[in-house]
Amino acid sequence: MQEKNSLNSQKKNCALIIDSTNTFLRGYASNMAMNDYGDHVGGVVSYLYTLKNFISSVYTGVNAVCCVWDGPDGSVRRRGICKEYKNGRKPPKPKNRFYQDRQESNSAEQQNMLIETLQCLPVRQFALSGVEADDVIAYIVGKIKHDFNVVILSTDHDYYQLVAPNVVIYNPVKKKFMKEQDIIKEHSIHPTNFALARSVIGDKTDNLQGINGIGYKTLAKYFPNFKEREFYTLSSLYEEAKKFDKPTKTLLKMIDGYGIIERNMKLMRLDHTLLNDSQKQEVECDMKEPVTSERYCLKNVIFRHGLHINSEALFDSTLPLLAHGTDLIPQ
Repeated sequence: MQEKNSLNSQKKNCALIIDSTNTFLRGYASNMAMNDYGDHVGGVVSYLYTLKNFISSVYTGVNAVCCVWDGPDGSVRRRGICKEYKNGRKPPKPKNRFYQDRQESNSAEQQNMLIETLQCLPVRQFALSGVEADDVIAYIVGKIKHDFNVVILSTDHDYYQLVAPNVVIYNPVKKKFMKEQDIIKEHSIHPTNFALARSVIGDKTDNLQGINGIGYKTLAKYFPNFKEREFYTLSSLYEEAKKFDKPTKTLLKMIDGYGIIERNMKLMRLDHTLLNDSQKQEVECDMKEPVTSERYCLKNVIFRHGLHINSEALFDSTLPLLAHGTDLIPQ
């Protein structure tokens, strides 16, 4: 497909990194699939369909897949910086009203079912206690981006800051790849400076206050450096804002809100990893592990959970991953 040509053609390998928590919850809320026992399994079915569809139809050059989950208490470190972080966020509700009454238990059941199913396929799964998927994904991208083309599958804009010539985002809802030029065209912000821009604007989804009245295009209008590849620092932004002869009320609010922006940067920048040394080592060990798959295991898991999924088609779609046997970090 055309988007494939946008990646670095000199790199033979391509890694797909799935923001698994994001992808699972999106399907959990929108897909009403039921299993043979009358249980809601939309999160499982939607996730597996997304995986199969991507590697068999959307981008056929993938030869390594990482499925990254939020770990238990994943938000605890960021809440140590800002106690309001993700406070008040309500979990998505399935469309089936019956399961809205037991959504927490059903969501956990489905996630465990999905993890068990993925264990039968040639993919790698990651989940670290006290760490969110964002941080693990950023760390993996940093380790492999010089040797791999990388596709991050997610609807989360947090990953825009990781986009580079050979790192792109795929939004499965819009069915669209987001490359450097796409992000600049849509938001007037270069990916290099996206974390700073989001820190100024804030993030309602994560309950992070920003500077009211400022959007991406307003930032780019006042500060053209946001569109450039060169890294734009908060101190440079602050100094330039103070140089305006007749600053608007919005600019004055931004100057006064330096502390808020600085705090948001600590929460939003993914290049300052929150992983400790032992967690980094754990991720790297998992990256080195060879992948395996078991056709009978997959068939048995799908049958046992009463899933209406073609196990043969799903298994066959992942065979190129097994055949290639790509190590993310060479032994």
